[in-house]
Amino acid sequence: MNFLLNLFAWLIILPWWGKLVLVGGLAVVIVGGAWWIKYQFHKITEDAVRNAGSALAGATVELHSIRPVPAPKGPSQYDAKPGDEDFCEGIDDEEWDEPGVAFYELDATITPVDPEAVWNPTSLGPVPADWKGDSDIDVCENTGAVHTAHVYRGGGWIPVAEDDVDLSGKQRIRLLFGFQPDGVQAIKLRMVVTTFGDAFRLPAPLPRVVAAR
Repeated sequence: MNFLLNLFAWLIILPWWGKLVLVGGLAVVIVGGAWWIKYQFHKITEDAVRNAGSALAGATVELHSIRPVPAPKGPSQYDAKPGDEDFCEGIDDEEWDEPGVAFYELDATITPVDPEAVWNPTSLGPVPADWKGDSDIDVCENTGAVHTAHVYRGGGWIPVAEDDVDLSGKQRIRLLFGFQPDGVQAIKLRMVVTTFGDAFRLPAPLPRVVAAR
C-alpha cells in the first residue's frame, strides 16, 4: 500500500520527463518480471519431467524373455475410471484391442545405478531402439503402453499397483504391453523421458496384427 502511495506522489511531483522515466522503468520491471516468472515456470516443469524418470538413468536390463501374446480382455487397472479427474471419455473407456497394435509379454530384471532408487514399472514403456528426439524431454509418439505389470517376489508374480511406492533397487518384472510394431526391429525401455538399457529384438506379432495392417 505504501508503495502505491509513494508511486502516486512521485507521479504528481516529478516533471513530465520524470514521469516518462518512472513509467518506462515500471514497464521494464513488469515485463522483465513476467519473463522471469515464465522462464522459471518452464525450467521447473522441464526439471520435473526429467526427474520423473531419472531413477532409472543408466539402469541395466537383463532380458529373460519377450513373446507376442493375444490382446488382453478388459481394461487395464491403470486406466482412469469414470468420475476420475483425468478420465477422458472415448479414450479411457475404449478396449485395448486396437487395429495394428500388437501385445507382448516381457520378463526382465532391471537394475538401477542407485540400489535405493524408487521406481514403478507401470510408468515404463517401450520405444523404438533407434528413436531420437530433438531434445532430452521429447516424447516418442510410438511409445508402448503397459496394460499389466507384475513383480517377482517369493517365488511368484505379484501385481503392481499404479501408486506402489515400495519398489526400489533391482527388480524382476513382467510387463504386458501394447505396441505398434510396424517397421520396428528392436526396442528399448523408457521411463517418462529416460531411455535406459540395451536394445533387444522385437518378435514378430501374432497373425491377427499382421492381417490388420
